Amino acid sequence: AVMVVNVEGLHKYSLRKINLSDNSVTAITIKNADDYEIYKIEAFSDTEMIFNALNLTNGNKVIGTIDTSGNITVTDETINSKLLYLKKL
Repeated sequence: AVMVVNVEGLHKYSLRKINLSDNSVTAITIKNADDYEIYKIEAFSDTEMIFNALNLTNGNKVIGTIDTSGNITVTDETINSKLLYLKKL
């Protein structure tokens, strides 16, 4: 499977999962998306996207992941800046 990001407007993204064996496409709804203003989002693996965003509930700039079910996991709330690049190391 492959994760794909579609940019729909300023800070508006939709995610899709493409199954390469049968070419089926599944839309992924990002849960709690209204809590975040996403600055950057990139494919991290076949099952995760990584993002940098402003958490609108507390004002922290964060790094996190979104899985194929649309669940957001914040992995860092201490960076306090917009990132220029997101890259898996």
